[in-house]
Amino acid sequence: MRSRRPKPPSDPASESAVRQVALRLLTVRSRGSEDLARTLERRGFERAAVRAAIERLTAEGWLDDLAAARSVVRARAARYGRSRIVRELSVLGFTKETANAALESEGAGAEQKALSRAFGVLWKRTENLDTAARRRRVAGALARKGFAGEAISAMMKGSHDDDDSDIG
Repeated sequence: MRSRRPKPPSDPASESAVRQVALRLLTVRSRGSEDLARTLERRGFERAAVRAAIERLTAEGWLDDLAAARSVVRARAARYGRSRIVRELSVLGFTKETANAALESEGAGAEQKALSRAFGVLWKRTENLDTAARRRRVAGALARKGFAGEAISAMMKGSHDDDDSDIG
């Protein structure tokens, strides 16, 4: 059985070896420079070689932080709110400026659509609960998904207040 852990590099100071591994990683998914640097260093490459390879990849156009951040935003925007996406981008090593620029490209309507979709699913999933417990559960789940409290309140107001009318 083959181990999933990559072998340590034969020459951890080789910029060309770092570049080859980095290009292979970039074919799997788009990455930011900090995320790629951390991954390469964890694989045993020396920091100086990693930084040199990243500078070269950036200059050649293989590595673009804004494009990578936009890719993360596109993948997450249908399910999560802005604050959760910002946290994920931060964990991946993107700057606040890059994260904000990537989020701006998605547009304001995407978050509202994601909130509406998530609300509908959660509201239906909790239909066996009493109204107060249901509202708490749905609001908590939406907050954990990164949606703003004001948007959650607005979504919940009036949307499903009268669902209890058929309970008797």
